[in-house]
Amino acid sequence: MPNRVGRNNAVDDAIGPTNARHKIVVMGSAKVGKTSIITQFLYNTFTTKYKRTIEEMHQGNFSIAGVSLTLDILDTAGSYEVSAF
Repeated sequence: MPNRVGRNNAVDDAIGPTNARHKIVVMGSAKVGKTSIITQFLYNTFTTKYKRTIEEMHQGNFSIAGVSLTLDILDTAGSYEVSAF
């Protein structure tokens, strides 16, 4: 548990957290746009060129209603379905 120096726990509980960190893993089939969704969301960019992703980690920092939010987003490689027949 984090050390809270000079703060009242009852006040902290009433106010709520001021920092939050969440981890997100984006999974799906190959060539469906996982990386494109992430880059559009985090960097407001879009490219039509295809670049195969092995695995990439992205981080976004946001401030929402006075709460600092950090998103750690893991962009995974797409999977190809293999038919047994």
